Amino acid sequence: MIRRYPLAAALALGLIALAFTSSPASAEDLPVLGEGRCFYAEKYAVLREEGVNLADCDAARIDQSGDEAVFVFTHTRRKRETLFRTRRVGDSWQIIAARQQDRAWRDATGACEIYRRDGMVSTVACYTTTGVFRYAANFEVGRGF
Repeated sequence: MIRRYPLAAALALGLIALAFTSSPASAEDLPVLGEGRCFYAEKYAVLREEGVNLADCDAARIDQSGDEAVFVFTHTRRKRETLFRTRRVGDSWQIIAARQQDRAWRDATGACEIYRRDGMVSTVACYTTTGVFRYAANFEVGRGF
């Protein structure tokens, strides 16, 4: 399904995360994320124009169980969550289902990436398509409000 929106897919995972001088983190050991927030520079406005729902969050966590993990992006004051259920594929995480709020899990395609700068996690980015809906999340560790 991402193939139907190549510009959005390239921008969401490529430009969001590659804008940093970071390298992908190994999927062997998922990190504990510190404080931060979801952030999207103005250059990502094209994603919103193409109908991609950009997660609004002030916290994120990764819950791992075996070779699967759930990436959870939360806005604590609004009590809103965007969740991506993933399966490890090499050093990245392939999205197999996505969920917003208390809605049911929906089959999805996409990927989540963990980026490090100077050995520390700097960014966690996910992009998915589920049916006609597209979601992206870009959590920057340590970014204040």
